[in-house]
Amino acid sequence: METLDETLCGRVDAVIRSHKSRLLSTTGPQAAIGKLVTRCEGLERALREIALEVQKLAASQNAVSAERDTNAVSDRSVER
Repeated sequence: METLDETLCGRVDAVIRSHKSRLLSTTGPQAAIGKLVTRCEGLERALREIALEVQKLAASQNAVSAERDTNAVSDRSVER
């Protein structure tokens, strides 16, 4: 299973590659600005998606941790 770091790094790399178009020296200023705006907007959307994925992962890990804590308390009360 991939670690969270590997998953996030892979996701970020994929997003950067998908939004990276070459700006040629022959590209006019207006076209270059348009490409940069499009690239920034795409990266902003991707960043929001990644943030949501991290929130979901954190919530699921918190739920698992809380369940373990509850089970540990239950186990201790049964032992007494």
